[in-house]
Amino acid sequence: MSKWKVTFYVERGDEEIELEAAGTYTSDPGYTRGPPEKCYPPSEDFEYELTLAGKPWDGELTVPEAAKLQEQAVESIEDDFDPPDEYDRDNDYDDPRDR
Repeated sequence: MSKWKVTFYVERGDEEIELEAAGTYTSDPGYTRGPPEKCYPPSEDFEYELTLAGKPWDGELTVPEAAKLQEQAVESIEDDFDPPDEYDRDNDYDDPRDR
């Protein structure tokens, strides 16, 4: 589970509202190989709270706004990822077939 916090803007009429959004994001790629009893589908869990001037916002996001918020949240999590120095993206595990 990753925690995130971003500033998010929504438009209501002619007004642009600046909100603080914070929440959690969990992603599991699932397991789709092997015996069926050990397999499970991929899943995502995205929870958030919106505040305006430090107080809960009583408005609701449209479906496109919620999708944009989730995209911003995931990007902020990825931006915070700082791999260790010894991390090698091209070979991040020891494949026995390489021996």
